[in-house]
Amino acid sequence: MTECERYQELISRMADEELTKSERAALSAHMEHCSQCNAMYAVFSNLSEIIGQDAEPLPEGLHENIMADIRRSAIRQRNVKEHRRFAIPKPFRNVVTAAACAAVVIFAAKGMLNEKMNDTS
Repeated sequence: MTECERYQELISRMADEELTKSERAALSAHMEHCSQCNAMYAVFSNLSEIIGQDAEPLPEGLHENIMADIRRSAIRQRNVKEHRRFAIPKPFRNVVTAAACAAVVIFAAKGMLNEKMNDTS
């Protein structure tokens, strides 16, 4: 990573107000002599201004509604997982189904054979 790439990352973080005092001081010192980083800083500053100007206030209760939806979704997912805990694992479902069908066929055939044997005797 070049020196300017490192400072350009700091410029991006500065726009999000994530810099420490020492990072801000180092960036300021670098930008005193670097036109490329100054240009990038100007772009980020303008974008931040534009985004901030056009922002409309959020509807009342939006945050609470979103958080309530997230909680409901988490509860539903937990309930589904608890329900699935007792289910047969997916790879074995076909095997178990086939075994159950075979058992029904065997018991039915055995019952019919017993009936025939009782009828003939």
